[in-house]
Amino acid sequence: MMRQLPPYEARAIDADLPVVAAWVAARPELGAEVVLDCLGFLSGNGVSRIVVYLRDRDAVRRTKDELAAVMRSPERLRVWEWTGDADEKRRVQHTVMQLRNAEGPVIARVTFSVTSESSPVVEVSLDRWDPVFAAELEGIRPGWVRVSPEPFVGNRHDARVADDPLG
Repeated sequence: MMRQLPPYEARAIDADLPVVAAWVAARPELGAEVVLDCLGFLSGNGVSRIVVYLRDRDAVRRTKDELAAVMRSPERLRVWEWTGDADEKRRVQHTVMQLRNAEGPVIARVTFSVTSESSPVVEVSLDRWDPVFAAELEGIRPGWVRVSPEPFVGNRHDARVADDPLG
């Protein structure tokens, strides 16, 4: 579960997310998907955004214009062409890695993240087990991120390699 947004940020999303979801639901021919991207806000570098992925490149501009006309905060809208699962996994991995240096006294750190064409998910390791942060990472894109319950501390691994006379 994601950290709860403060009221002023939640109000902006709560006003527009149902409008965008209803608009997309009324147009199944677009094959669109709506995703809430709170990373910019949670990392302190921006605001939450509503992202709409479309399979039809030609519908991107029209969709953005039509949705912006019915939204309270159209500046929070992003409409992107879906570029395939491999590109999406790279975007999800990038989002995970941006949270690597997340601030907070009880937040574990992302120490490792990997994806490949043969894996359907982005695999993530933390420096220590933190079920709340793990759920937040997996909530970035449900079903696309898997956090290992086994900690991985890169520095410890590096220290072992450095001490190995054969390494």
